[in-house]
Amino acid sequence: MRLTRLLTPAALALIAAFALTGCESAEEKAERYYASGLALLAAGDTDRALVEFRNVFKYNGFHKEARKTYADAVLKQGNVQEAYGQYLRLIEQYPDTADVRQILAELAVTRGDWAEAERHGREAIRLAPEAMGVPAIALALDYRQAVLNRDEAARAKAGNAARAILTTTPDSRIALRVLIDQLASGPDPKAALPEIDRALALDPAALDLHGAKLRILAQAADTAGTGAQLQIMVERFPDNAEVRSALIAWYMSQGDIDGAEAFLRQLAGDLTGPVEGHVTVVQLLQSARGSEAAQAELDKLITANDGTANADLYRALDAALDFEAGRQPEAVAAMETVLQTAAPGDQTRRIKTMLARMLAATDNRVGARARIEEVLAEDATHVEALKLRAAWLIDEDRPGDAIVDLRAALGQAPRDAAILTLMAAAHERDGALDLAAERLALAVEVSGAGPEESLRYARLLIRQGRATVADTVLTEARRVSP
Repeated sequence: MRLTRLLTPAALALIAAFALTGCESAEEKAERYYASGLALLAAGDTDRALVEFRNVFKYNGFHKEARKTYADAVLKQGNVQEAYGQYLRLIEQYPDTADVRQILAELAVTRGDWAEAERHGREAIRLAPEAMGVPAIALALDYRQAVLNRDEAARAKAGNAARAILTTTPDSRIALRVLIDQLASGPDPKAALPEIDRALALDPAALDLHGAKLRILAQAADTAGTGAQLQIMVERFPDNAEVRSALIAWYMSQGDIDGAEAFLRQLAGDLTGPVEGHVTVVQLLQSARGSEAAQAELDKLITANDGTANADLYRALDAALDFEAGRQPEAVAAMETVLQTAAPGDQTRRIKTMLARMLAATDNRVGARARIEEVLAEDATHVEALKLRAAWLIDEDRPGDAIVDLRAALGQAPRDAAILTLMAAAHERDGALDLAAERLALAVEVSGAGPEESLRYARLLIRQGRATVADTVLTEARRVSP
């Protein structure tokens, strides 16, 4: 019997479709995927549409319309980084695409990348100076230059121009940002608050706008408003550690220990959950209510997590509190007991590093080194162990070796102010004061103008004869931590 007599009409049609697909050129396949992506996008199925657009690029990496539609869709989803990359790819392929230049310039202004804003903004102005939105980009670039030139008259003029643009284009995010900055830097910064609220209505997820509002409320000593804004920011950005820390600091500044504790317990969740949130609760209790309260909390955590690696860490923290209270032999013995049965892993390496710090504090440098070498033998990138070994190397006048360790640590934790501070100490020991100053400046930046980091940097600046810069650093630190 012939094979075709065994196949149903539907099967024959499917085979024919596959045969036709096999005959398609790369260009035709790209167009088919593009049409499918547009249909899915119109139906509201964005995720599947994006898959189809990515298929287009497999067969035609220069498909202008697919690239633009894809970038627009991911930008609408809030994935700014990927969208920016796709728009950049478009401009590399089609450099005179005015609307894409405009989008890139607007995104760059929004994130404060003025080099990119200049590059794409000037091109947008050249290609389509009268297009809607382009005058606001030109205004932003002129305003930025006025700020750099400290030209107050030009800044005021730009503020007036921003108001004029907003009368005809009330949703111009760029004009709003110019006006906000101009008002916030004026004699009455609170005048910027209504404009910030207006901008946030257009872009509720703009962290920088929320931060600007917070700073103005704090500077105006609006305690209730500052707390309310921090609550809004925590709800909007639940994974932002700096925002959470700021709210805790606000509670503490108000003497509201209960509020801070309740907030931290909410973040920590169940007693058997991840350790970091519960460690923060313990730290708060220790600083605000004393070691007894902290150890009572640890007792609860140990009971709830008995038999797990989490319980090992909580027992180690309990021993650390004993050590701080002067019960040093007992604390070291307790740590050794924990390590006897602790399974290898991150938690155990953390405990070994804690024990090493205790041993170093009791002048048992040999025992401390042994523990640190154990940790680094298992994990050569362990940040805390590298920091501790680097500090010892600096003390031994081996700054080059210390810098090697600290670079490895910085690769794991690039925003760790303690690593940067140690690197500064190593460079200073090596006689490279300029490098030390650079590292201390970075430490100030990543710590958000932290008091300790700012004081260290200011002291070095004064030694270098840069008292004016030191004054600026200290003024900012006082503003952040009055």
